[in-house]
Amino acid sequence: MAALTLIQNTGGSSSSSAIAVSAGLPPLALGTETEGSLIMPGTRAALYTLKPTIGIVSQQGIVPVSHIRDAAGPMTKSVLDLAMDIIVDPTKTGVPPNGFASVMTDTWGDLRVGVLDPAEWNYPDLVTRAYEGTKEQMASVPYPTLDRGEFEDACRKTGGMAKLFRKYVPLPTGDELEFNGADSLNTLWGRLTISSAIEACIHPPLTDAVSEGHFKKDFEQYTSGLENSQVHTLVELVDFNRKHSEKELPPHKLEKAIATNLSTETLDITLYHAREISRTNGIDKILKDYNLDVIIGPAESSMTDLASASGSWESSSFIGL
Repeated sequence: MAALTLIQNTGGSSSSSAIAVSAGLPPLALGTETEGSLIMPGTRAALYTLKPTIGIVSQQGIVPVSHIRDAAGPMTKSVLDLAMDIIVDPTKTGVPPNGFASVMTDTWGDLRVGVLDPAEWNYPDLVTRAYEGTKEQMASVPYPTLDRGEFEDACRKTGGMAKLFRKYVPLPTGDELEFNGADSLNTLWGRLTISSAIEACIHPPLTDAVSEGHFKKDFEQYTSGLENSQVHTLVELVDFNRKHSEKELPPHKLEKAIATNLSTETLDITLYHAREISRTNGIDKILKDYNLDVIIGPAESSMTDLASASGSWESSSFIGL
């Protein structure tokens, strides 16, 4: 558990919330996800977390990255504590008369489940360097101390409980989000996603090609409503960071956002591509074609890219022996 070790990366920009709950300080906390920032730290801190569908939880008071991808969500030690009655806007989505907790069950009997192949859906050691033996333990091949891999055991257990079980459904991977030679989420978000960060580490020149999308406009809309702030524009933020360089991070990526020259048409076309791959021909298609309610796969994989691009909800929980 990341809260109890000095050598485990806590993962993601909501890691403070995750570590606080994991260490027993509050019973629950809020985090925010643009791509992976709830799921990754929640998983590493052994928590349950839920990134809701974009738009059903208010983002007021949260510094934005992209209005089409940001979502605030809870991080807890129990599934029941994930019930989001307090934070969900009931005018944006349906809420059960007696709250979300009232419709939770302790059975998989009504769920139709599809599973992704962990051999295909994972990050390389460059991004998530696991403890020795961890990947072998979870893999779908025999592990030295078990009759079969733990992932395989989890599949067998889940398949025995679910209403319907489909193994290794062909969901498009995050690699297919590339559009016109660039990661479409890069273009829309204006910074590196986890998947493209992997590529950038392998091919450094790609880092210089990162283009800026919604961030500048969204950031300045947020700061325009601040009363007691020295910063109200991205240019002012860059200047502030330069003047306080002994305390603040270098503003390299912020400078790229200032220099953005992407047209609205380019952003709209890129968003259309991202939605087509991730939602229309991705998550929604797999759910429909395979008659599923949910798709399960490794938390530390490009599943977060797909959820981010589509605007869909995602959650992190534990399925094991």
